[in-house]
Amino acid sequence: MIASPRRIVTGTVEGRSRIVSVDRGGAFLATGAGGGIHEIWSTTAQSPIGDVADNEETPAFAPEPGGTSCRLVCIPPDAERWSDPEAAARAAAAIGQERPAHWVARHPGMHVTPSIDYVLVLKGEVTAVMEESEVALSPGDVLVQRATPHAWKNPGKVAALLLVTMVGLTEQASAQTAAAQN
Repeated sequence: MIASPRRIVTGTVEGRSRIVSVDRGGAFLATGAGGGIHEIWSTTAQSPIGDVADNEETPAFAPEPGGTSCRLVCIPPDAERWSDPEAAARAAAAIGQERPAHWVARHPGMHVTPSIDYVLVLKGEVTAVMEESEVALSPGDVLVQRATPHAWKNPGKVAALLLVTMVGLTEQASAQTAAAQN
């Protein structure tokens, strides 16, 4: 399980910048076998700098169009994550979308989000799985995930920790991204 990070939020009060909150807040979505998503901060098109109150709800799987999400993602070892039917069901429920059979056959966690994601590996090792290829990532590596079907494998014995910043695409941008990649 991910420990809640200390979250320091800035703002402007009476025309001057200052620290407006320091907490261990943010929402958490358990994905099974000790894994999960800790939402550090998110924004929407309607609230482009976000609000502390908005960041206490269960995180959406992906930000809405024009929104952003900054999160810590803990990916347990595959031996724990996919061998336990209950944990696998929680992970699939967190994905929450219909997925083509060939995706699930490639990897049970295969999914796509309508977002551009910047994924920095902080701890452990993971493998980014695409439909036609995969790449191993170690601490310090950054993956730029451009709204493509993908999954995460953790072949190791310890949980991996990722810092993920997601930028929600508009439907038009998402369609253009998909068309450009075909």
